Amino acid sequence: MIENSSNKLFFLSIISFVFFVVGVSPAHAWGQLPELRTDEGRGHIVFAALERGRIGYCLETGDASFPPADIELQVEAALKVWLVEVGDFLQAPVLIEKDCNRESLDLSVFVGPAEPGATNLGRHSLIEMDGRPVSRVSVNTAPSHGVRVERTNLFDFDPGLVTAVEKAAFLDHIRDEGLSLNEVASELGLATTLPLTASIYQTLIHEFGHSFGLCDAKEATYEQRCDRAFRSRLVPTSLMSISGALNLMFDDRDGIRAIFERFAE
Repeated sequence: MIENSSNKLFFLSIISFVFFVVGVSPAHAWGQLPELRTDEGRGHIVFAALERGRIGYCLETGDASFPPADIELQVEAALKVWLVEVGDFLQAPVLIEKDCNRESLDLSVFVGPAEPGATNLGRHSLIEMDGRPVSRVSVNTAPSHGVRVERTNLFDFDPGLVTAVEKAAFLDHIRDEGLSLNEVASELGLATTLPLTASIYQTLIHEFGHSFGLCDAKEATYEQRCDRAFRSRLVPTSLMSISGALNLMFDDRDGIRAIFERFAE
C-alpha cells in the first residue's frame, strides 16, 4: 500500500508520465469483450479454467535477451494474478501447464520483436487452430512510441535471483503482498518505477486480462470494443486502463469476478 501523501503524489506523477509515453487515454471501468457472446469467444481462457480446470500454454520467444525459462515463470505468475481472485467459482485450483500440443493448447504466447514500426507493447487476439479458437498474446520487445520504451526483464533488477525457485518466490511475493509499483521499485533499489511499467511481466498481466475476456478500459476505444450489456458503471483506475501496475486494482478484481460469475454454472 502507498502509506503517505508524498508517495501518493509521486505515484500519480508516474502514472501521468506513463500516459504521456504510451499514449494511454482517459480511463473507464471494466468491460467485457463482445466476442464472449460468440462461438469464437470460446477461445477465451475463462472457459478452459471453468470447464477443464486447466490452462495449457505454449511459449515462443524471438528475442535472445529474454530467456525462455524466465518468461515461462512470468507467464504462469501473470495467469495466477487473475486466477487467485476467482477461487470461489472453481472446484479446484486451475492447473497451469506448458503444453504445445495443438489439440490441448488454450493459450499461445509470443515474446519478441513485432513488425517494424509496431507501437503496441502487447496484443491479444483469437486465432484458429485445428478448427477451434485459441487465445493468442504477443508481447513486443521492440516497440516504437516516439519516446523509446526499453522493455525489461523483472529478474534482471535483482542479481540475487538466480534459481527458478527464487524467481518464482519473488513473483509470488509481489502478488501475495499486493505490492505497489513504488514498493517493488524500493525493494529492487530502483530510483523510478518506469522500468517496471516497461517490464514483460507487467504487459503479460494486462494482456491476460484480455485472454480471460476483459476489454481495454480506455475512453478512446471503450464504446467500440466493450459489450454494452456487461460493463461497470464506475470509472476507477485499473490495470486494464493504465497498463502500468504489477497487481490488480479493485476494478480489475470486480471485472474478472464478473466474467467468471457470468459463465459459471
